[in-house]
Amino acid sequence: MWAKYLINILLFIIFYCIQMFPIVAYSGAYGTIAPTALGSIICLFTSYFIVKLIRKSKSIAKMIMIAILGIFLIIIIRDFILYILIPY
Repeated sequence: MWAKYLINILLFIIFYCIQMFPIVAYSGAYGTIAPTALGSIICLFTSYFIVKLIRKSKSIAKMIMIAILGIFLIIIIRDFILYILIPY
């Protein structure tokens, strides 16, 4: 039973780190805090919902498809934060 929660936590951390790494790198390069503050909130919610969808799916193929779509969602949100909301 505890393995299910451990997997959820690990998936959440992996998706969160994938999302936050470029945002923190951008903030460090330009010396701004706004992308990190806004990005961390959005990353928390998207990571939670991606993990929730993965855990609800019953088949392995559906889990893999949701994980791939989640990564594409992460990329789109990251680009939206970095290039549209916070231009130079």
